[in-house]
Amino acid sequence: MPMNEAVEVEIIAEGYSYEDFITRGQDLREKADNLQWEFGDLALEFTLQVGSKLLPDLARGIGVKISTLRRYRDVSQAFPLEIRQAYQMLSWSHFREVASKEDKHLLLQRAHDENWSVEKLGVMAKPVQTDVIDDGKIVPPKPELRLDANLRLWYIANPKEDGRHVKANLVIND
Repeated sequence: MPMNEAVEVEIIAEGYSYEDFITRGQDLREKADNLQWEFGDLALEFTLQVGSKLLPDLARGIGVKISTLRRYRDVSQAFPLEIRQAYQMLSWSHFREVASKEDKHLLLQRAHDENWSVEKLGVMAKPVQTDVIDDGKIVPPKPELRLDANLRLWYIANPKEDGRHVKANLVIND
């Protein structure tokens, strides 16, 4: 780094502590969250008064992509002001993650109580995968496989399940 850049950094940082930067950053995040809520509330009010057919015109008029404005509106519609205020420590993105979920209030409560990140909330909001396929039948568990190193073949370890060998392309490094 050239000498003059290091001096500029020191001048910019002069008078601010690490905590000051954190506080300023949190304030900015809150402002950004508030803007998303405000855009969503505006789009929701517009939709209720004018209808959704003209929402693309509103988006174009204010310079926001229609998909973004719809997302803002949908999140605002899913969470009335009382719910937002109950979870003030959560960002708008937390609410976006669960807006379409049936158990959204429970997920928000857990995210709030357990201090979940948006990413953690997204993972926890995903439905649990079951071992059911399209026809509704349960998929049997995978059999335990063993390797016959001499033959270089995999076989099912439990002969009651299946005694056939399973061919595999494999290279064994001795």
